[in-house]
Amino acid sequence: MVASLLFIAGCGGGGTRGPLPSGNDEASSQAIGISPKVVQSGKAPINWTQFSDPPSGFGTGYAVAVGSDKNVWFGNSEGGLMQVQMSGKEKLVPLTYVYSGTSSTNFVAGYGIAVGKDKDFYMTGTDYDYNNDNYVIGVATTTGKLTVHDIKSDDYGGNGSLALGPDGNVWFTEQKHIAKITTGGVITEYAYPSGATSNSYGGVAAGPDGNVWFTEYNNGIVGKIVPSTGKITEYTLSTQGVSCNPEGLAAAADGKLYFACNGYNTLGQITTAGVATKFYDAYGMTYVPEGVIEGPDGNPWFADANGAYIGEFNSSNDSFTTYVPPYTSGTVYNMALGPDGNIWSPENDNKIDVYIVKAITLSPSSFAFTAIGQSASMTVSEPGTTAWTATSVSPGVCSVAQGSQNSIYTVTAKGVGKTTITVKDAIGNSITAPCSVK
Repeated sequence: MVASLLFIAGCGGGGTRGPLPSGNDEASSQAIGISPKVVQSGKAPINWTQFSDPPSGFGTGYAVAVGSDKNVWFGNSEGGLMQVQMSGKEKLVPLTYVYSGTSSTNFVAGYGIAVGKDKDFYMTGTDYDYNNDNYVIGVATTTGKLTVHDIKSDDYGGNGSLALGPDGNVWFTEQKHIAKITTGGVITEYAYPSGATSNSYGGVAAGPDGNVWFTEYNNGIVGKIVPSTGKITEYTLSTQGVSCNPEGLAAAADGKLYFACNGYNTLGQITTAGVATKFYDAYGMTYVPEGVIEGPDGNPWFADANGAYIGEFNSSNDSFTTYVPPYTSGTVYNMALGPDGNIWSPENDNKIDVYIVKAITLSPSSFAFTAIGQSASMTVSEPGTTAWTATSVSPGVCSVAQGSQNSIYTVTAKGVGKTTITVKDAIGNSITAPCSVK
C-alpha cells in the first residue's frame, strides 16, 4: 500500500484541467481518415499512485465506478466489491445471495458497473449455479445488501457495460439486445435490428441528445435507442468507411461520442446525427483502447488493453497523448473519473492505479488593484510545458504582458472595472484569474 495519495486541490479560478506531457511532435502523413496533428508518448511528468497490495480476498476485475458515498468502488474477481476511500483506506464488501432456496454463493461483477438514481450499484454477472447458468443483473447497496434479477432471455450480458440513462433507468448491453432495468427490478430487452452475432455486446452511454447510445462489437455498429419509445437506430460503421470493432463508449464535452476501436488501435467518433469518423494513428503506437470515459478536462480518455497505459484524445487539435506509468506489469481495461478529479483504474495484476491529473496553476490566482497604474507579477506553472498565452477579456481594465521569463507575466491596472485573465497552453487547457480595479 502506498503511504498516501497525492490529490490535487483546485488552483485559481474556473480552470479546465489537463496535462501536457513531454514528447516528440511530428507531422502526420496518414492520408486516409483523420490523422492526429500531434502524437506524444512516453513518460510524462505526471504523478501515478498505485495500490500494489490490496487486502486479502480481493482480485482486480474490470468493473469500477464512483459510488454515491463519493468513494471509488471496484468489482472483486473473488466476489463482492471493494471500496477505496479518498484517504486511501480499503474495505471489502461481500455480496452473497441464496439460490435454489438453500445454498449461498458469491456474486462476481462482470465487465460493467453503474450507479442508479436510487444510489445503488447495478452490475452484470453470471449465476453459475442456478437455473442452467442464467445471466443476471445484481443490485447492491453500499452496505452490501444484494438483490439479483434474472435476465429472462438468458442472453449473455456478463461482458456488457452499464450506464444510467436520461430516463432514470440503468441500461446495459447483451449479445443480442440493448436492455434496461428499472429501480423496481423490471428488465426490458430490445433486440438489435441488425440481428445477433457472438460477442456483439459492447459499451453504453447516455448521449447529449437525450438518447442512450451503444456499440455492437462484432456487428461493427454504433446505435442509439430512444428511451421513451424503444426505437433503435443503427449506424453501420463500414458504410461510412470506418473499419472498427467498437467497444467502450463515452460522450465528451464537445457534444460528440467516442468509442474504442479495439483491434484497430485507435478511437472512433460519432455525432448525434450518426456521422462516424475514425482517428488514425500514424505512428504505430501499440495501444488497444477498450474502456472510454470523459476525463477531467472534458476530452475522451481511453484505457489500453495491451498494457497499463491510459491515453487522451484532444478534439481541439486532433492530438493523441499516451501516458506511461513507471510500472507496466498488468493491463487496464476500464477507468472512472474519481471524485478527486483523478482517473482510477483496476489493473488486472491485482493492483489499482490512480492517475493524478495536474493542472495549470497561477500565483497569485486573482488580482485586486486599488489604483490605475498599479501592476503585479503573475507566475504560471504546469508540468511538461514552459510556454502559454495570456489574454485579458478587457485590456482597458487589466492588461497582461509577457515578462522577463516565459512563466512570468505582468498584470497592469488600466481602468476601473472588473475583467478576467485567461492563460492557455498549447493543447487548449486553460485557467482564469479575476482582475478588478477600483
